[in-house]
Amino acid sequence: MQDRASVINEHAVDPFLAKLTLQRLQGRARDAFTAAFAAFAMAVGATVFGEYRFALPAAAGAVAGGFVGMLARADRVALVHRLVHQRSAYEIPEVWTAAQALVTPAARARLAAGLSRMILEADGFEPANPIFGAAYARIREHRDEFVAVAFHLARPESRVHPTAVALLARLLTRSPASPLYNSALPSGQVRVALVRVQTSIDD
Repeated sequence: MQDRASVINEHAVDPFLAKLTLQRLQGRARDAFTAAFAAFAMAVGATVFGEYRFALPAAAGAVAGGFVGMLARADRVALVHRLVHQRSAYEIPEVWTAAQALVTPAARARLAAGLSRMILEADGFEPANPIFGAAYARIREHRDEFVAVAFHLARPESRVHPTAVALLARLLTRSPASPLYNSALPSGQVRVALVRVQTSIDD
């Protein structure tokens, strides 16, 4: 039987193929925006000279080109965000840049604060959100590990690898792939994820 999708068993992407895909998406976005600009200029020119029969199709082409360009750019951003989860992809400059943004002091502080608040909510020291009931139960079950992770994220002396932040963010995101929220996934997967996070943090 196929394993349920989970943050701890996501399949790795081949870095070479990923790099080619990023380049292809970049080229598609560039070509689409260039075509959109040209079509827009044509629409403006046709309007100025009163050639309205050409202006409308050109304007439609500009909109279509812009839409295709935005889709290609969004796909590229999504792929980069997917690749920050695997160290083998850090040779790609865009992935390296995105990964480093995850471990800035400000980013770490925000994640530590959010995690600390969830721990307090789970323990009843802060108002709880009823829809997070399953998550609170699993946080209490692995409370010591969550507290340790929050402590090291907030501690400036700790060296945190970007993959640790990426995995923790995926764990805390309410989705069917997070064992923190999906009760159909074994609770032990939460511990596995936290162990992986902790092994990517040096005191």
